Amino acid sequence: MQARTFFVGMVIGHLVGLNAFSHPSSLQIPGKSERDPEDQKLAVITGRVFAEDGGHPLAKATRSLRSKTARPQDLPRTVRTDSRGEYTFRDLEAGQYILRANRNGYIPQNFGQKTTSSFRRERVGTSLSVGPGQIVDGVDFHLIRAGVVEGRVVDQDNKPLERVQVMLSGYRNLGGERRLMSFGRDETDDRGP
Repeated sequence: MQARTFFVGMVIGHLVGLNAFSHPSSLQIPGKSERDPEDQKLAVITGRVFAEDGGHPLAKATRSLRSKTARPQDLPRTVRTDSRGEYTFRDLEAGQYILRANRNGYIPQNFGQKTTSSFRRERVGTSLSVGPGQIVDGVDFHLIRAGVVEGRVVDQDNKPLERVQVMLSGYRNLGGERRLMSFGRDETDDRGP
């Protein structure tokens, strides 16, 4: 009787074993980190880019990332957002980074930037600190749609004037004093615009 029970137990054990290996999803394998121990020292920054007017995600926005200790000749790392406005920078060393979002038709923005003023050549923002192996999620940007000023320059006979310098100016408060400052300049073409 014991031999028979042993045999039946072996058959059942064999069938259970075959069933477990034929359905890998039912196997319970001890948990393992998805990241290689060496990769766990590298950080990740991820987030989304949205349009400020309406809040819809912006696809094809360029994100650039530059280490705060980078030399001027070092090129920034760049990625583009997907159709959901999402982006990811992987394999980053621990440190401080300057993060920038850019898309045609929108005003470029640095992470932590408080103003969209074009008076400054360099847009000031906040550096983003990441530690070894840190995953920084939710670094989102809300870009403001850019405006356009257009017109024509003509003479007294309403004929277009070519190669005329046109400057866009605005007032700014500097040290308690209101001053007229240049926003930008351009030159008319052969049609006058």
